[in-house]
Amino acid sequence: MVRSLSADEMAIRAPWMEWTVGDVAAHLVTIIRRMYTDPRRSQAPEETARLNALGLAEITERDPQKLADQIAEGLAVGLTRAWPKVADGVRVPFHAGKSVTIGSAAGIVLGEFLIHGFDIAVTLGCPWALPRRQTALTLFGLSEVLYGWVAPAAAKVKEDFHIALAGESSPLIVSFAYGQFSATLDENYATRSTEDRIITVEPASLALTVVYKRLAATDPTLARLSSLLLPAQVWRPVRAAPYVQAVNCGCSVRFQAHPSVSKCIQVYPSVSKRGGSSW
Repeated sequence: MVRSLSADEMAIRAPWMEWTVGDVAAHLVTIIRRMYTDPRRSQAPEETARLNALGLAEITERDPQKLADQIAEGLAVGLTRAWPKVADGVRVPFHAGKSVTIGSAAGIVLGEFLIHGFDIAVTLGCPWALPRRQTALTLFGLSEVLYGWVAPAAAKVKEDFHIALAGESSPLIVSFAYGQFSATLDENYATRSTEDRIITVEPASLALTVVYKRLAATDPTLARLSSLLLPAQVWRPVRAAPYVQAVNCGCSVRFQAHPSVSKCIQVYPSVSKRGGSSW
């Protein structure tokens, strides 16, 4: 997608951040560098945006062809030469002073491309899909580190959320206990009789509303879950844009973008309770 863009398109600012499309593409280059050459990580959630700004300032290139080349070449090195040398059980540094297994790190990097691809697509009015399996892998990877992004509001609550991701066999149990957080797969789901406590959601909807907060959840359970987590955001947000109801999404999307933005979000189904589906 980056390779297909013009210089004018690269200069358009994304609707919910202070970055241009070119900045978003350059940010992906910084993500790739962290895979194997850049050891810098934030020690607290609030430091992540500052670190990303520093990394972005070090990349002055905004030509779409050259950035696309850097992304493709960097990924090839990372995925075929650097990461295969790391054993599955080895933990690697992550932001907010956390660490993750190499498998989870791969899921998180995958999410960077899925979500920032969404940012670019929404800005330019282009179609963009977040496939079920790939987005679920992103969420599984992030579940290892989201305890670093627990919101202050969670310090006084004890709540569990049973979330069945469409296309996945085992629901996620997301638990808050007075400031503590855990996210685990319910491997015994088939033997439980708690369907009324399980919310079924597309992985893309969970990622966009709860984790990355690109969309505002209209489902009360997801809205509550979202309020207990800080946004996994990588920039300093600009002023809030008006909420606009997205088509067939079950969410509200904030945007100040091309009128054809609806093309980007029609693919996301609404949240439904187990036993029924809604599109």
